[in-house]
Amino acid sequence: MKLGFKYISGFISSKNKPHLKFKKGVLFIIRVIFFGFILVYLGYKVSIIGWNDVLMAMPKVPSFYLLFIIIYFTQPILEFIVYRLLWKLSFLNSIHIFLRKRVFNFGVIDYFGDLFFFNWACNNLNYSNVHIFSKIKDVNILSGLSSNLLTIFLIALIFFSGQIDFVLSSNPKNLSYIIFSILIGLIMLLVFIFLNKYLLELSNKIAAIVFSIHTLRLLFLTTLQMLQWTLVLPEIPLSSWLLFLTANMLVTRVPLIPNKDLTLSALNVSLAGYINADITVLTALFLVSGALNQFFNFFIFFITSFNFNKSNHNI
Repeated sequence: MKLGFKYISGFISSKNKPHLKFKKGVLFIIRVIFFGFILVYLGYKVSIIGWNDVLMAMPKVPSFYLLFIIIYFTQPILEFIVYRLLWKLSFLNSIHIFLRKRVFNFGVIDYFGDLFFFNWACNNLNYSNVHIFSKIKDVNILSGLSSNLLTIFLIALIFFSGQIDFVLSSNPKNLSYIIFSILIGLIMLLVFIFLNKYLLELSNKIAAIVFSIHTLRLLFLTTLQMLQWTLVLPEIPLSSWLLFLTANMLVTRVPLIPNKDLTLSALNVSLAGYINADITVLTALFLVSGALNQFFNFFIFFITSFNFNKSNHNI
């Protein structure tokens, strides 16, 4: 077991091994191709509507941008609170790590931020690699359980409201996403109920607190997201926004998604024509969200670079 943790840590931190450079090069090419494909797709969708029309339809409600900032920073701040509970981290000395973790997970590829965080913790905290890996694993399990249960709940709402046909017709892949989410969610729930003593090393009390924080985070963010959309297009019923929210949750349940922020923007643009609303305003809404996410990702990555190479032992 310890050998496995040592291998993981060495794999992340090594810099000059040829095979690692090759893997990084391949992953970089894949990300560039995917990123280019999404940009071309978005450009094509906007060109159909008209660039000038989309630019004119950009959200002009100031609270839209305020809510975006709150949504963007909520996850890293609450993640800090979770790990503060486990490791007594200092906010000033570690918040930049959680901001960069968010950039890697949402702007590069899913779970890359967790690998980055594991490597940072191994190099800067006075705990063994096994202990660090165990705590990150437990937190991710509880976060995944919370996300999958919420996704199942949203699917149930869509199903009983009679709108499931919309989700299935908007994208043929949504059926496989729904089946995948339900199966994973139920499996995680059953495993957690019957095997949590063997699966988690956190105490029941701490596990319950961590799970509660993740659940409250998801409920808070989904509420803010629907409010943000409603501010721009108040005439669209909440049931329609619930469809977008469900589709977003389904896609985020698929592991290893490159540039999750941009992927979700492209997904929402593709769904815009399926509801009774001004497609120009809807497209502008989702394009602005995608562009803001990319700008913030770049800005956060840049400003956290000043602290990235500093050691923060005994945090």
